[in-house]
Amino acid sequence: MITHIKYYKKTEKGTKYMQEDILTILGNVLTAIRPTQEERDELAELSHRVCGYIREEGVRCEIVGSAARKTWISGAHDLDLFIMLSTDLTREELETEGLRIAKLVADRADSYEKRYAEHPYIHARFDDCRVDLVPCYQITSPKEMRSAVDRTPFHNQYVIPRISGLEDEVLLLKQFMKCAQVYGSELRIRGFSGFLCELLIIHYGSFLEVIEAACNWRDGLLIEPEVATSQRARQNAH
Repeated sequence: MITHIKYYKKTEKGTKYMQEDILTILGNVLTAIRPTQEERDELAELSHRVCGYIREEGVRCEIVGSAARKTWISGAHDLDLFIMLSTDLTREELETEGLRIAKLVADRADSYEKRYAEHPYIHARFDDCRVDLVPCYQITSPKEMRSAVDRTPFHNQYVIPRISGLEDEVLLLKQFMKCAQVYGSELRIRGFSGFLCELLIIHYGSFLEVIEAACNWRDGLLIEPEVATSQRARQNAH
């Protein structure tokens, strides 16, 4: 829960009241968007159950994304489950075996469909939860990446120890992005992914500090989490 506000644009009068008003607003928003314990228990039970289906096929399952990092908004029940396959498989074998396992799991869902990113995966519905079943290579270092999705499990390793205690800040930033209609990295939006929201909170420290910093963002800005932020010309930022 947010217990303090760092508000920079102060005036001699009214600063205290502005701080209290902001705290009240953010507190009310958090009450509406923070998952209830019942929701958390339901998602935990479902993730345990579906991961169990994957493990029945003799492979490892890893939960990634906001469900793993406790940064999901109430009502947005999504699970990203990665099917970790041997690097002995060729790329074609990865797709074939990954889809075979994903379809076996999805046969127990209410519905499912094949979708495509760099390679195909299964998008399923279990109860009211959207579940993505994504095949990837089980690697020990990002340097061993053989497909773009192979890096995703490493996001947990970076984010989880750094986001602890800041989950509410991430929820506020995500909700702000949703209301501004800039949440989501898909082509039709080209906005801020959930992972990017987490990185911004890690870098700046709070929702309000992200918003304040964003007022000065310009094209070509380079942000390296936990490192100084610099403004560069577009040609030097790539």
